Amino acid sequence: MTLSVLLSKRMRGLRLRKALARKRGVALVEFAVVLGVLVLILLGIMDLGYVFFVQHNMVNAARDAARVVAVRDGTSGQGVTAAQNRLNGIPLEFNIAVTTPDTSGIPGDRDVTVVITTPLNAASFGLMKGQLTANATMRLEEDES
Repeated sequence: MTLSVLLSKRMRGLRLRKALARKRGVALVEFAVVLGVLVLILLGIMDLGYVFFVQHNMVNAARDAARVVAVRDGTSGQGVTAAQNRLNGIPLEFNIAVTTPDTSGIPGDRDVTVVITTPLNAASFGLMKGQLTANATMRLEEDES
């Protein structure tokens, strides 16, 4: 083989290596872009899951508080305490309102209503706006005496 043939093969090898290196660089850039999008989607799924978790616990706390007041002849304060105990493990500020009927007044008004609210941006790490609300209504049980 002559020197020119050897040099020509060597040059083709160098060009091939450069082309492969460019392809690896393009693949790395594409991977970085796709990885960024996938991480954003994953964080969005986690955020939405946490909002559902908080909403589920708020509904259960409202139901527990309404049951304490409606079935066990509890006061509004006992209902608020029951809701706070149920929401104890969640590090958010909740507004709890318990409405009890005036039992000496209108005979048809026998419903206990519990409303729990929290700002949605606190529950979703600041990504969503608005308010998260849970309601529960139960009828006061009648005394059988």
